[in-house]
Amino acid sequence: MSVYVSNNLSSKRRPDLELPSIECVWLELSLAGKPTLYGTFYRPPNAPVSCWDHIAHSIELAFNTGISNIIITGDFNANLLSDNNHSTHLRNLLTTLNLTQSVASPTFFTESSSSLLDIVCASDPSLVNICHVGESFLDQPLRYHCPIYGSINISKPTQKCFKRSIWLYDHGDYNDYRDRLSQIDWDTIFDYADIDKSTNQLTDIILSTAKKCIPFKTITVRNNSPAWLTNMVRRMIRKRKYLHRKAKRSGNEDDWANFRKLRNLCVNAIRKSKSNYFNKLYNKLNNNTNTSARDWWKIVNNFMTNSFEKSSIPPITVNNSIIYDDLEKANAFNNFFSSQSTINDTNIHPPDLLQPPHTLANIVISRQDVLDAIHSLNTRKAAGPDLISPRLIKEAADILSYPLQLVFNLSLTSSTFPSPWKKAHVTPVFKKDDPSVISNYRPISLLSIIGKLMERCVYKYVYNFLIDKSLLTPYQSGFRSGDSTINQLLSISHDIFSNLD
Repeated sequence: MSVYVSNNLSSKRRPDLELPSIECVWLELSLAGKPTLYGTFYRPPNAPVSCWDHIAHSIELAFNTGISNIIITGDFNANLLSDNNHSTHLRNLLTTLNLTQSVASPTFFTESSSSLLDIVCASDPSLVNICHVGESFLDQPLRYHCPIYGSINISKPTQKCFKRSIWLYDHGDYNDYRDRLSQIDWDTIFDYADIDKSTNQLTDIILSTAKKCIPFKTITVRNNSPAWLTNMVRRMIRKRKYLHRKAKRSGNEDDWANFRKLRNLCVNAIRKSKSNYFNKLYNKLNNNTNTSARDWWKIVNNFMTNSFEKSSIPPITVNNSIIYDDLEKANAFNNFFSSQSTINDTNIHPPDLLQPPHTLANIVISRQDVLDAIHSLNTRKAAGPDLISPRLIKEAADILSYPLQLVFNLSLTSSTFPSPWKKAHVTPVFKKDDPSVISNYRPISLLSIIGKLMERCVYKYVYNFLIDKSLLTPYQSGFRSGDSTINQLLSISHDIFSNLD
């Protein structure tokens, strides 16, 4: 048995209500701010009479929790349209537990009969607004169950749209961009007494120059929209809805004809948009032999799931309160992740360490170091909080390498890492277990590209120092170029087998 729950609902499994002797699944949902128990059952046709006692016991456990709102569904294989032993047990069960059954039509059909085997019942009749039996999914069924659908009153949390600016790189004048940057006297604009001020000046100059040479536009980001839904298709859908409302109000045949015509055009546009989107993904997989494993799986996942479903955060529980609003979720994650790095070091003295035999007393980053780091940038990477993308840096690498060198060395000589580069766009990534528990997420930070460039330059000097002084053990396999933990496993296996011999 399985139960599918929307990411917009807060839910948790209640195994304490599930008995091993019967097939059932119990969930605790939060609907309209109130806890609601949802249980679904399956009783096989050949189950013994004692199965009814186990089902009743499971439902009684749900009532004993103190939660008054209870909804029960399932296939009980007891025809409520006839009188027999099993249907009598089911009716007595519903009456004893004061459950209201909402399905009135047959749900199971054979060549010569129909039965009501699938039910929807609730502890309060007002919990279930409507309940109907749908059409069979099979084209020419002989013996089949019909789907049952119903609705309940809940307030669906709204996902707010937001606007963001994007660069139109394909229409940029990069010769003008480089000319403007080359005319700046970098030696005179930096305040060498304040690393943060110098960093902000560099950021402002790059962004202001880029805005003069590269067009950009403001787009509306809708988190709940599939990737294939273009603005044209969205406009057609809105117009289709308008014509449908108009035709229903007027009843005029011309209005209905206009609606049907646009509906057909809209269906074709949706199919074409989906086809174009997935063909584009397929061509990326099929034609680009340089695609990394990470990008390859990212594209494949787009075929398999909806991107907005993967990225959505379900309701989370903080201090026994369920949070639905996106802004409140962001603040909760921010507070939680920040608290994990807070260390109380009051009255704590550093430990006494041995004097190292070798020291790296000074690092001076050259312009060539900066150029090498810039050339290794992936222009498809996203920008950090300072909004400077790798493309803006790489297009003027020869020019920007000098001011970047100045800022990097200023940071090293002042022993201060710029505060703007410490800011990050943090994305919570679900790890495992209950998705409503905030501690089951880990943070992925998107930092400033310029700050990452400096890290790469410093790493080069530190790593070469460790190699030159033979300070790294040859058995250090992790995080080393051209090495891997496979070699470490081979070394351990070799030692074990050598000692066995």
